[in-house]
Amino acid sequence: LGLVPELQADRVRLDPISGESRGVEISLAGSPGRWNWWTSYTWSKATDRIDGVNEARSWDQRHAFQGGFGWTDESWSFAAAASVHSGWPSTRLSLISDEAVPGPRNADRHGTFASLDLRLSRRFNVRKGTLLAFVELSNATNRRNVCCLDWDITDEDELEFSEDYWMPLLPAIGILWEF
Repeated sequence: LGLVPELQADRVRLDPISGESRGVEISLAGSPGRWNWWTSYTWSKATDRIDGVNEARSWDQRHAFQGGFGWTDESWSFAAAASVHSGWPSTRLSLISDEAVPGPRNADRHGTFASLDLRLSRRFNVRKGTLLAFVELSNATNRRNVCCLDWDITDEDELEFSEDYWMPLLPAIGILWEF
């Protein structure tokens, strides 16, 4: 992942003649009393047509589940949200005559992505408005979700890769003043 991906040496221009996304989503939600909850499941398929072949788009995820719940009273609030989806496509490389040659585009898949996020907040009435103090944990289980592959040619002229990961456990605290 890069701030300006066009400037990275490992980028290749793709010129699909068309693309297609299709799928089905089922969502449910409820709010009994001070509690609320929601859940959704999505089956989808996203492809690009390149040189007469339909290839998975880089953000294609066949199965995705999201769900969460929350509790709120006059001063306190707690929420938890989970997200799980099948791994995004990836492309393997081979070393042929000292040159890295890509295999079929997006023919492989990263592992399943899963994250649990938590938030606890407290509201305080002040003379000029309200203060909201909160603490959050993103990826609360500190799961190592693969985002991408990093390829290198070793001193022995062999191709090796390592996996790079999305953010680890990320705590955050903050105060919001509304006036």
